Amino acid sequence: MRGETHNYTHSFYFLRNAFVNHNTFLPPPTYAHSSSSHVVVHIRQGDSSFRNHVNAQNAWLTCVIKHVHHDNVTLIVHSDGHLPFTSMGPIKVYNHSISAIQALSDFIHADIFIMAESSLSRAAHILRQGMTLHPWCALRPGVLEKNHLLSPTPTTVRVLGVLQRCI
Repeated sequence: MRGETHNYTHSFYFLRNAFVNHNTFLPPPTYAHSSSSHVVVHIRQGDSSFRNHVNAQNAWLTCVIKHVHHDNVTLIVHSDGHLPFTSMGPIKVYNHSISAIQALSDFIHADIFIMAESSLSRAAHILRQGMTLHPWCALRPGVLEKNHLLSPTPTTVRVLGVLQRCI
């Protein structure tokens, strides 16, 4: 088992180098010149709405938006469908307004990435080094204590508290 873990870790290093660190086609994230912490959320709609719980996701995200009032946190939402809210203040919403590669860059570079059930989210999860969460399972109470791979910052712990309250 230990050898398998080493192989995965080694593979992720090479994938990240090829597709992130040395990829001239991957644009910088939309928030590249911002000093705040970035929580990036992917809400998959479009042709996959039959397998996603779109109404539950929108309700959860609406709750998060109402409770994220921290000075140094920007919430960025990417979706391929219509969301019942728009950009305002520290909340940026992108509906079809940027390319998939730009969205992927935002996912990869986020401090916290909340993924959807999609290939694009899964690709970002593999290429990331930061915290990746799936809202329907990873935000349950106790997740930080059980996952020894995470080294949460105070901002991350505060944001996770908001996300957990909304489940």
